[in-house]
Amino acid sequence: MLEVVDVKIYVNEKPIIVNEKATAFGIRDFVKKEADIVVLNGFILREDAPLKKEDRLTLVIRGEIPNEKEIEAMIIANYNKKEKDENDIYNANGCS
Repeated sequence: MLEVVDVKIYVNEKPIIVNEKATAFGIRDFVKKEADIVVLNGFILREDAPLKKEDRLTLVIRGEIPNEKEIEAMIIANYNKKEKDENDIYNANGCS
């Protein structure tokens, strides 16, 4: 029997529960189909991507100005991703 696992993500800073197989474009089509800019963890997506626990998805219609909370979330997500990547590179070089 297959077990369905749900994960919590944030869409435009609102927490939602989705199936673990959910994708960024799938959520966009369900939540805000007219959004033509999809930002996952601070990075604009050019192609669909799977979602993981605690991911932050921001959906924007071109020409629409995101609210202050959404802009702040994109900046923080982008900063945290860069910081994680730098730590991974640091650790991969044998340093700790």
